[in-house]
Amino acid sequence: MLSDPQTIGSATLARTGLSSDTGVFQTADGTQSLLVRQTRAKDGTTRTVISLQDNKIAADPITAVNSRVHALVSVSVTAPPAGYTVADLRTLFTNLSGALNASTGAMLNKTLAGEK
Repeated sequence: MLSDPQTIGSATLARTGLSSDTGVFQTADGTQSLLVRQTRAKDGTTRTVISLQDNKIAADPITAVNSRVHALVSVSVTAPPAGYTVADLRTLFTNLSGALNASTGAMLNKTLAGEK
């Protein structure tokens, strides 16, 4: 079980939910939430999803009406029941994260801008 609270950037997120497959953390003002879910398929494959959601009030660029909007960033790791260790999976994640963040985040910036 992850510790309570979790710190992400400058935000402190307290545990607000826990079930057999999901943990939920949220800031006191509700602007950020962290969801950690782990599911297992019939074939034993495990999928772990870690998502960070950010909520804010923003003006519609056409109508200038303020409304609540959100953005979500997720990491999903899917692994068979045997053959990959936690260290193997961490290496895969670290390699991908490194590529996305290299050269001041050039690859991430490009993909967020729509490049494939």
